[in-house]
Amino acid sequence: LARCGTQLYVALSLGSTEALLLASMAVDRCLAICRPLHYVAIMTPGLCGGLAGGAWALGFLLSLHNAAAAVHLPYFFGRPPIDHFCELPAVLRVACADTAPNRALVYATGVPILLGPFGCILASYGLISATALCLPSAWGRREALSTCGAHLAMVSLFYGTVMAMYLRPKGPTPAGHHKLTTVFYIVVTPLLNLLIYSLQNKDVHRAARYAIVLLKGMRAGAIGS
Repeated sequence: LARCGTQLYVALSLGSTEALLLASMAVDRCLAICRPLHYVAIMTPGLCGGLAGGAWALGFLLSLHNAAAAVHLPYFFGRPPIDHFCELPAVLRVACADTAPNRALVYATGVPILLGPFGCILASYGLISATALCLPSAWGRREALSTCGAHLAMVSLFYGTVMAMYLRPKGPTPAGHHKLTTVFYIVVTPLLNLLIYSLQNKDVHRAARYAIVLLKGMRAGAIGS
């Protein structure tokens, strides 16, 4: 139970931190597009560090209540009750007590952890869209919106799976639904995060082109020999 509770708390905390970091990144893009001349003066290294540090601190602090409340519920012992990650919905499903207070706590904390940052993201992209539409050239509009593509992809992946898991109404679900959703937002989304943002890096582009040229040369040399 202690190990399961630790895994549950870490997964909740990291997910909450990611939601807050995505909101901070949306604010950063909003300032870069809507206030480009003032961006360097506003988004100082100190402010960037404060946003990142605040996201980590709030993520781990706001998840503590849910994890502690779930661990103190009574459970059946003698067989493995969970066949995948010890995340909150899976733990609550095997509890031998009324979990209505825990589910109410999930919805209550979901507002500052999920819906608050999501509202900030929507407001930021509303301002970005309004600013982009006012740009005189189509190239400028495309350039402004292209910087947001990777972030929008991660927001869609993260919030789509997390809301399907934590903020859906209670009721019957297809077999394997919870496991598939859990694996997606705990494993797949972080891996895609690295891939999507790496593809925007110019150094990665140069390294990829060099690797392709090198492989072609090796293949040509192998065929020639």
